[in-house]
Amino acid sequence: MQRYVKKIDIRMIRMLTLLAVMTAAGCATQQPVTPVDTAETRQRLFEKAEKAFAGGADQKALSYYHEYTETYPRDSHAAEAYLKIGAILEDRNRPADARIAYQTILDLYPGSDRVLQARMKILGTYLHEENYPAVLQLGPELLASVAAPGDQARIHMALGEAAYGSGDLAAAVMHWEAVLGLTLPEAAFELENRMVAATELMTEPVLNLLMAQVTHPFVKGLLLFREGELHFSKEELEAAEDVFNRFIDTYPDHLLTGEVRDRLLALATRGAFEPYTIGCLLPLSGPFKAVGRRALQGVETAVRLLAQTGADAPIRFLFQDTQGKDELATDGVHALKAGGAAVIIGSMITADAASVAAQAEGIPMVVFSQKPDITLEKPFVFRNFIKPADQARALVRYTMEDLGMRRYAILYPEETYGRQFMNLFWDAVIAHGGVVTGVASYPVGQTDFSDAVKDISGLLYEVPADLMPEPPEDAQLDEAGEGLDSLETGSDMDAEAEGPGEPEPVIDFDAVFIPDAPSVAGMLIPQLRYYDIEGVRMLGPNLWHSPAFVRVGGQYVNHALFTDGFSASVSDARVKAFTRLYTATYDTAPGYIEAVAFDTAMILSTILSRPDIRYRTSILRALRQPQGFEGVTGHTVFDDTGEAVKPLQVMTLRRNRFIPVGGK
Repeated sequence: MQRYVKKIDIRMIRMLTLLAVMTAAGCATQQPVTPVDTAETRQRLFEKAEKAFAGGADQKALSYYHEYTETYPRDSHAAEAYLKIGAILEDRNRPADARIAYQTILDLYPGSDRVLQARMKILGTYLHEENYPAVLQLGPELLASVAAPGDQARIHMALGEAAYGSGDLAAAVMHWEAVLGLTLPEAAFELENRMVAATELMTEPVLNLLMAQVTHPFVKGLLLFREGELHFSKEELEAAEDVFNRFIDTYPDHLLTGEVRDRLLALATRGAFEPYTIGCLLPLSGPFKAVGRRALQGVETAVRLLAQTGADAPIRFLFQDTQGKDELATDGVHALKAGGAAVIIGSMITADAASVAAQAEGIPMVVFSQKPDITLEKPFVFRNFIKPADQARALVRYTMEDLGMRRYAILYPEETYGRQFMNLFWDAVIAHGGVVTGVASYPVGQTDFSDAVKDISGLLYEVPADLMPEPPEDAQLDEAGEGLDSLETGSDMDAEAEGPGEPEPVIDFDAVFIPDAPSVAGMLIPQLRYYDIEGVRMLGPNLWHSPAFVRVGGQYVNHALFTDGFSASVSDARVKAFTRLYTATYDTAPGYIEAVAFDTAMILSTILSRPDIRYRTSILRALRQPQGFEGVTGHTVFDDTGEAVKPLQVMTLRRNRFIPVGGK
């Protein structure tokens, strides 16, 4: 029987499959009667199918097309019939079945003028199924074989959709740009909106890459708009303004011109401030007015120096008094911004509340506060002030690396500042390979520190019996009662029999760290000497840089070590000029608060004098410039978190005079 089996052409298999599909779709179920095969008969059947198709009678049309292709597979209209069959199946959301119809044209009628159309229809079925890899594979092959602009445009449309669906946004925009250049005006508006949506999702590197490759004015304008939007979102307002103005000049009739004008209005509102105006938020009255006045005098000294040196711009200062109250600090931030301040110096005691308000208002602020994490997640807030962690590290580094110390004791007050400083110092010691041998605390307000002193030196606890030294033999009483006479008569033996006497302190540390106010530390340090704790260095915070430390501690605080951010005795020319001007005005030497307020005022005055500072966000970038700023408190650089990074000076006392270590 095998010799009677004919080989079945693969094309016939596809045709049979299509016939089965059409039968399942509801094609004629009765056995067809084979008509007389004449040209007129064939034409009449095809025209019936066409009329039904044109009239929207898809089911009837499908039946006629099925009958026609089954009965007259070699007729001249067969390829057209398969195109219509595919179109009907696509309308019924059956792209895979439609693709079989289109493929039949390629297989059975390779010389037909409908082959190109069938191939493009196949591309469409893959796009319908969101089979993007198939579209991206077939599309370029089709582009190479078509010349008509309309066909090229449709292929680019499909390739753009496939690239977009695959996440290749740049390729999508480039394909859609090609469509705009291929005279397909009916698709222009939709395409422009598609490109607007695609570029919203692009990263900056992709936008930059595209900008160098596109040529169509709409697309170049769109990418320029996106560049401005990126600058705007990153608070780079000057750059955003420059880009948007360039857009208006170059593309005045662009689809996005209205949005660009809105952005420029928003920029003008957002960045509005009075030129060369600095706000100051300080406690000028109330319980903290003394420290506020010191900062104010530092700012006033900057104003005098600017006037003497002929500053490039007329810097103006606005002042708000917080009275040390959070609600007044918040109100002060709002008032200073409303008054046109470009930036704010302060706050101090109320830094937490003020910094929150400044961040919300979008106005830069430089605070003078030791509160932890004051700049965290607040890009508009900077700190130019000495911090406990920096002081602890500087003290440990100097005493270990320069003085060879390794062992430390800590005495601290039982309150937040003392506990924080104790932990920071302890951490610094461990980080540098040292050891803390004793830690003791004392209540706030106490003047008798004997328990804490005895605690770190081993004097607070009784010596165990097994560690007590044996008394002399002649002071012991035997069982026979010898020696009773001498005890009863009160001879010289009494003094010899009293025991070992007062215990001596155990000094197993090289230095004692005391994070407390100068007046308290000045009382505590002499008590250490009273309990014979000698030969160790006293270490403390920058608060010790105060006349009160010497006045209370006297000779006992000589050679103590502490850190500070400023010393009027340094031979630097800036420091000398500042100290001379300040002392001539206020008849006293400046301290750290005056110096850091002076430096901050000078830094901000320099920044506001620059012609490129048009927005408050410009000030943020200027403050973060990597080269930093020189001042009387040293070289200051603000890091990415807004924290000032600067060296600290280790100070000491010699003959009751404050001098930098190594100084005279």
